[in-house]
Amino acid sequence: MDMEDTMLASERHALFNAIVASAALVLFAALIPSVGPVRAQAGFAVLGLTALGRIFYRRKEARIVTDERDQHIAMRALQIGFAVFWVIFVEGIVAAYFIRRSSGMISISVLPFIVWMGWAVFQLAHSAALLILYRRS
Repeated sequence: MDMEDTMLASERHALFNAIVASAALVLFAALIPSVGPVRAQAGFAVLGLTALGRIFYRRKEARIVTDERDQHIAMRALQIGFAVFWVIFVEGIVAAYFIRRSSGMISISVLPFIVWMGWAVFQLAHSAALLILYRRS
C-alpha cells in the first residue's frame, strides 16, 4: 500500500501544506544569522508552494474526491486555523507594542514579519487540525 491508498486527498494536501509551512519557518530561522531578520523574511516565499496543493484533487478514473464529510471537516479545520492565526496576529501586534513602547512607535519592518509568521502558523494549525479531525472521524 502506498500513501495514495491510505490517505485521502485532503489529508495529503494538509500534510503537504504542513511540510511547506515548516520549511518556510526553518528557512527563515536559517537565514537570520546571515542576512538579518528583515531580509530573512524572504524565506517565507516558500509558502507560495501551497498553491500547488490542488494537484492532490485530480480525479483518477471515476472516484469521488471529496464528499460532505470531507467538506465539514475542512470547514472545521479552517475555523481552527483562523482562530489560531488571529490569536498569533493579535499577540504579535501587542508584543511589538510592548517591546517598542518606550520609543513611541513600532518599526514598519515588524508588521510584515507578524503577517508572515501568522500565515505560516495558520497553515500549520489548519493542517494539523485537518489531520486530527480525519483520524477522529
